[in-house]
Amino acid sequence: YLGMIVVAVGGVIDGALYGLFPLYAAARGMSVTQAALLLSCLGLGGMALQYPVGWMADRIGLGFTVLTCATLSTLGLVAFALVPPTTWMLPACGLLVGGMNSAFITLGMYAAACSEKTAIVRNMRRVSLTFTASSIIGPLVASSAMKAFGNDALMWPLAIASAALAFFTLGICEGRRLRSTPAPAN
Repeated sequence: YLGMIVVAVGGVIDGALYGLFPLYAAARGMSVTQAALLLSCLGLGGMALQYPVGWMADRIGLGFTVLTCATLSTLGLVAFALVPPTTWMLPACGLLVGGMNSAFITLGMYAAACSEKTAIVRNMRRVSLTFTASSIIGPLVASSAMKAFGNDALMWPLAIASAALAFFTLGICEGRRLRSTPAPAN
């Protein structure tokens, strides 16, 4: 289930971020060049961080990697919302946010690939359909928030989704830890 939830959050963020970014950039007073640079940073971060995320999942485990990426994504999205558009920190936030959002897709695929051999194809289809559906839902939800709070509010619902993923994953990890802890002897 974790893989499906991770890819759903990734789809929501991906669809909303790329679909509504021009409105967000205009509301923040960014030039077309600044907006294009930030979109490039999002894509570059997505490419650059795939290998480290996969390596981390192999070495440390899926749950901890999802928790780490969701936490970094939340921090990056909040910083993206708060940092002035003219600082060097905004492209850095773009690299981080793009990398973590692509990490959600990678980790969803990773989870599907960890299933039994006979279920891998079915799980990959489910991951793909979940991502597609959630990337349609993302702009709808985020645009409602933008309509209510202004176009510069785009990053906040995305940060909330990412934080919810972090807490959900923390709960799963804690549940697994408690199940594996031996019961105290009486």
